[in-house]
Formats: sequence, structure tokens, C-alpha cells
Amino acid sequence: MPGSTSNLGPGFDCLGLALDLLLDVEVTVRPDAALHIELRGTEARGIPTDAGNLTYQAIARVMEWHRRPVPGLALRIRNAIPVGRGLGSSAAAIVAGVVAGTLLAGRDPRTAEIVDHAARLEGHPDNAAPAVYGGLVAAARLEDAVRVVRLPLPALRLLLLIPDLEVPTDAARRILPATVTREAAVFNLQRLALLLGALFHEDRSLLRDAMKDQLHETERLGLVPGLAQARERLGAEPGCLAALVSGSGPTLLGLFGRIPRSAGAAAVATLARHGIQARLRRVQPRDRGASWRIVQSA
Repeated sequence: MPGSTSNLGPGFDCLGLALDLLLDVEVTVRPDAALHIELRGTEARGIPTDAGNLTYQAIARVMEWHRRPVPGLALRIRNAIPVGRGLGSSAAAIVAGVVAGTLLAGRDPRTAEIVDHAARLEGHPDNAAPAVYGGLVAAARLEDAVRVVRLPLPALRLLLLIPDLEVPTDAARRILPATVTREAAVFNLQRLALLLGALFHEDRSLLRDAMKDQLHETERLGLVPGLAQARERLGAEPGCLAALVSGSGPTLLGLFGRIPRSAGAAAVATLARHGIQARLRRVQPRDRGASWRIVQSA
């Protein structure tokens, strides 16, 4: 399952882009009723190894919906998605659990159903949709289900600036105002329309203006000392087309045609002056979404 970045500036809770950061989960039915979770990978830190594990919780909920008991399970999780950093780690874990739960219930997973279940569990579809479909997607919850449209995948290089601290999605949502002004709503609608046009016409010159936001980024930048200044430094790098908050943060996302060798160093130094360590990671958009296979034991 791929990680993802969501919102992309003005597309609050509706745009998501799959990244080549991957979560792999192997699920085995145990002969007893126990749960065993083994963690591997570069981003295993912070993932629960008990019944609080998101993938296990999603498995249990899906099987409950299908009125099937949850057997004893062994989960082998290999994770390369930074946890609690606005890169879709929760959505990927939930999607993995939805797929596994559907298979354990004896049903064939269907992409639309997976997104619908995952969004139902997570609360919004902008990370679940790219984790399932891959690529760049627009997703909306309608009355009966989540609807997803794939958009042209931008030929861009991505640079992540990942602070060494977590910002839980719930906390990043609680700080947002309950109401917004008409001016802010119109601002975002105009930029979102401009962004979609820029993507369809492959016009990179519009991205910096099209990816501005007045609904969520200012509040989320304020959660981390120096993060607003770091975004300014990242956006000022040669060749940077736009600099954004990734999802609910605190990761920053820089979009480039070509990433210079030293890109991001000034933004890292800015956070360091505020006592916050950060790392840089170069990633690519990922066109392929969730995949799975069944292996029968001998």
C-alpha cells in the first residue's frame, strides 16, 4: 500500500497523491486465538503491536460488518511511511486491514468498496483513495458511497522535509476553525479550479499560485515553531514550483522539475534554529495503488 500526500494546497479533504513510500503487510491465520504482530522497515517506530494496531482494527471491523469472527492472526508489517507526519500512514494501514478483512471474510476485494470502507473508518477519503487507486485522485463522499476520479499524474520530483516530531491528525483538525469566510472559500475554489486546469494542460508556471490555501495551512504551520519560515525557505529554492504542507503536517512538500543537490538544506537549518531536527527525503509520485495476493500454505 502506498503512502500519500493530501490536500495539495487548496484541495482540502478532496485531493490526494500516492507516493513511492510503501507499507507491506503479511497476514497469516494462527491455529489459536492469539494476535502476534512483527514490525520491520525503516519506519516501524511507533506502530502498535497489540490490538490497538490500525491494520488489525480495520480487519476486525470489516469482519464484524460481514458477521464473521476474527481468528487468531499473525501480522508481519514492513513500513517505509513515516508515522504521524502527514504522509498517509494511517490510511495505508487501514486500507491494508480492509483488504485483509475482506479476504478473510471470504469475499473478493473491490477497489470502490475498499475506498468506501477505509474512508468510513478514517473519516475522510483523501488519503484512502490514492492508497487504493494510486496516482493523483479527487475523492468525494456522496450520499451512498465515496466517488473517486483519477487526474493526470504530474511529471514532478518531490522533496519531503520531515520534522522529527509527530502531529496527530486529530490534533491538526481540532485547531481548524469551525466556519470560514466567504472570501476564504472563494479563494480556495479559485485556486483549486486553477490547479486542475494546470494539471490537465501541464502548465507548471501556474502551480505556485494554484497551490495556495486559506483553509488549513496557516493553522497547521503554527503547530510547529519555525515551520512557516521553513516552508518559505523551501519555496525559495531554485527550481521549486511550490512548497506545501503535506496532509495535516508537519511534513513539508516541495515540488520540483529537477531537485538541486543542496535543496532543502536551508529549510532544515531553519527548523534546527528552533530546536527541531528534520530530514529530507526525495520521493516520486506512484501510479500504482494497493495490491494483494493470496498464498496458500502447504
